[in-house]
Amino acid sequence: KPFLNKNSNEKGFQVGFAAAVGDDKKEEKPVHKYEKYVPPVLQLLDDAAFDPNVVNEDYEAIGKNIEQLLAQFKVESTLVNIIHGPTVTRYEYQIASGISVKRVTSLADDISMVVASKSSVRIEAPIRGKNLFGIEVPNAKVAKVPLRSVLESADFQNSSHALTFALGIDIGGQKIVADLADMPHLLIAGSTGQGKSVCMNSLIISLLYKYGPEDLRFILVDPKRVEFSVYNKL
Repeated sequence: KPFLNKNSNEKGFQVGFAAAVGDDKKEEKPVHKYEKYVPPVLQLLDDAAFDPNVVNEDYEAIGKNIEQLLAQFKVESTLVNIIHGPTVTRYEYQIASGISVKRVTSLADDISMVVASKSSVRIEAPIRGKNLFGIEVPNAKVAKVPLRSVLESADFQNSSHALTFALGIDIGGQKIVADLADMPHLLIAGSTGQGKSVCMNSLIISLLYKYGPEDLRFILVDPKRVEFSVYNKL
């Protein structure tokens, strides 16, 4: 690297720079040796399994209300299936032939009103792999998804990703894991009480159950010195 101080002249700078460039010696990286890493036992975590029925809503009544609303707008449909996940329930309908899918997607606001949803519904038309369209309605009560249920899954245990962490459970009950290496610039945002810290703790704990210090290092910057002080010894 070039060096230049107050006492250096232009010639000295050139000589110093040439010497630095001509130095082919490579810096040796330090090698750290650790004892064999033994991850925490899963028994430390809550063993409650995810129960989709804990939401306990009248799904049939909601599905029929949506079907009647669609009929008022001249969209003939038949409720075929109901799939309820932790936060969202999907109502799957078969649409009559000759009716454009766009007519269904334009009714999202009307459907939100008839089901008295706190947030907007999502219309999936068509559902991938099915000759149906789906209407996803947020549940009035959100079911908790235990972290242990995802960490015990084969998807997490057998994952060969660089930085695998537990993401949750999808609407169909499938365990979802993700690779942090695919999202190096990740922003977790939300209002107070929406679960940002829970998400961050789940991410860190997932990594601790998967990787040892030979493979993973942490740099945690916690301005408030409250959220992540428990990880100081890492």
